[in-house]
Amino acid sequence: MEAEMASVSHQPSVLNRILPAVLPVLLISIGYVDPGKWAATVEGGARYGFDLVALMLLFNFAAILCQYLSARISVVTGRDLAQICSDEYDKGTCVFLGVQTELSMILLDLTLVLGLAHGLNLLLGVDLSTGVFLAATDAVLFPLLVSLLGNYKATILWTCMTGFIYIAYVLGVLFSQPEIPLSMNGGTLTKFCGETAFAIMSLLGASIMPHNFYLHSSIVRQHQGQLNISKGALCHDHFLAILCIFSGIYLVNYVLMNSAANVFYSSGLVVLTFQDAISLMEQVLFLCFYEFVSHKGIGPDDFE
Repeated sequence: MEAEMASVSHQPSVLNRILPAVLPVLLISIGYVDPGKWAATVEGGARYGFDLVALMLLFNFAAILCQYLSARISVVTGRDLAQICSDEYDKGTCVFLGVQTELSMILLDLTLVLGLAHGLNLLLGVDLSTGVFLAATDAVLFPLLVSLLGNYKATILWTCMTGFIYIAYVLGVLFSQPEIPLSMNGGTLTKFCGETAFAIMSLLGASIMPHNFYLHSSIVRQHQGQLNISKGALCHDHFLAILCIFSGIYLVNYVLMNSAANVFYSSGLVVLTFQDAISLMEQVLFLCFYEFVSHKGIGPDDFE
């Protein structure tokens, strides 16, 4: 009887059980929230309409599977993916995987820096060169901030910021397009050429980033802790967290591709530059603000 009571008393709370599953996938999801990946989605919708929607869904399922496997490995073995690869593969294969991961991280950093520069240009009117300098400075100073705050405080700060960005990212776009039908409208490619292959590779790169597998696995191992629940239940929690986060990411990408197909593809216009894609995304993302204002009965004169 006492053993049963002790077991019940040591059961983790809902929050303590959810955090180890949600925190890792929430931290890596910020890599999907940048204008570079939006531009790839917008370009696909503008050039091919709804032909790439099914492929984008397939890539999202592949990303969910890969992220779940990387998290499950850490839960089951207590080791991260990099440690397992180091033990299982020869040196040449490990070097290849390391180079692949570094290239993936470099490309992500470039898209984040350039995306932040374009964001500063749109919001504050800062020229792109100054925006790139400010974004690069932020990337350099962030590790210093982490060392000053300590790992625990930095993790809490980063989690709060990431959660706010993700929620605003998903809800802002979805609420701004409440009447978009969740249908594929065909959704299959009718022709294939070099430009189509480039668009497909862009969507694939925006959905599956190799370095995220190692990062996700490492974060899961670090935050696994000593929970009094089975490994099967932990894996189930991780799967649900990954499924929810990546479903939100896909829905936003679907909205952007749908908007691009309606605005550009249906009217015969072509997205020629990154600024064209940014212009469309600005219309989509800020529409929710104007809808909120109109529902509240606030007129333009109220802002004067």
